[in-house]
Amino acid sequence: MFAAGVTNNFVLTVLALLLLFGPVAGSIAAVDGVAVGGVLAGSPADRAGLEQGDVITSINESAVTLQGGETVPIDRSVTVTAAVVDGPFDLAANDTITAVDGTAVETIGDFERALRNRTVVTMTTSGETETTAPVGAYVSRILADAPLSNASAPAGEPTVVTRIGDRRILDSDALVETLDGMEPGDRVTVEAYVDGTRATYNVTLGRDESDNAFLGVARVQRGYSGATVEDFGFGIRGYPAERTLAVLGGDGSGNVDFGLGEQLLWFLTLPFLTLLDPSAFGFAGFSGYVTNFYTIGGPLGFLGGGVFALANLLFWTAWINFNVGLFNLIPLFPLDGGHILRTSAEAIVARTPVDRRWAVKVVTVSVGLVMFASLLVMLFGPMVLA
Repeated sequence: MFAAGVTNNFVLTVLALLLLFGPVAGSIAAVDGVAVGGVLAGSPADRAGLEQGDVITSINESAVTLQGGETVPIDRSVTVTAAVVDGPFDLAANDTITAVDGTAVETIGDFERALRNRTVVTMTTSGETETTAPVGAYVSRILADAPLSNASAPAGEPTVVTRIGDRRILDSDALVETLDGMEPGDRVTVEAYVDGTRATYNVTLGRDESDNAFLGVARVQRGYSGATVEDFGFGIRGYPAERTLAVLGGDGSGNVDFGLGEQLLWFLTLPFLTLLDPSAFGFAGFSGYVTNFYTIGGPLGFLGGGVFALANLLFWTAWINFNVGLFNLIPLFPLDGGHILRTSAEAIVARTPVDRRWAVKVVTVSVGLVMFASLLVMLFGPMVLA
């Protein structure tokens, strides 16, 4: 009897998912182009009037074309999209870099050419403020008892790696690419700036867990000394339309390929993605601006926008029933799982000479305490280990 309710929840979940992952999501396809999920305030995209829900279908040197054929002129500029707090440069998201050592820059090409033959530069922003620091791959910490620290670099310190051998390291991508082209045991000269002071180290590369060359640093920050920039100055956040559709079992999902377990995990976490990662996009269904990123066709194309409503109904039916069923399975009273645990314990204890009431109470209380302890470990364990 206690299992009947939980079983009904899971049966409804399976039926809803079969319909959603089958004909319903199969009638939805992601549009071609870049889906605009957000626009950075004050960015060129914002000044040009681009909005959340727009779809960019093409780009040229000075303008973008939207899905409806409208052409929007864009002022091209080097815009900071993210920057490490207390990083080498005093930069923040939405800053526009106008010059490097007095040389005007408008594109990433201009920006990199200005950096390539300089290690320490002064960047000027649109607010006429200047910030000076070395440019390279910024790492949060030099590991102790690792190749770089064994070559006399100070362990535990953040550093900017600016050169490995004869290769200029402009950013984090250059560092990764350079190490990918090397082998464990290679001896290289590493130029780095620790606390603004330049030093050169003769390093014998180690081996990481994947048998790749290992320098001995932790948390390589993205971008140029921890600052990521874009040359077209859009200031947009792309919405992951293809990935979301792939989670729901739809076609037109591009290169996104999920295994069944990974797909179900994404399915369960979609409504909470923004809470887990503020930079991510959650999914509450096909509604509002999100519908601009998809088209209707396939076997249910005759329903038009009704396909979105049907997909929303099936999504939430499956999601709610699965979570309700899972919650009810928790072996604690007054949930069905608690009743199932007690009934099962009573059935087993009845076949033994021990006192039934005492033994059943020990089993149920022990399981409850173990689950409570596991929850505490899950919530606070990562903070303690860190």
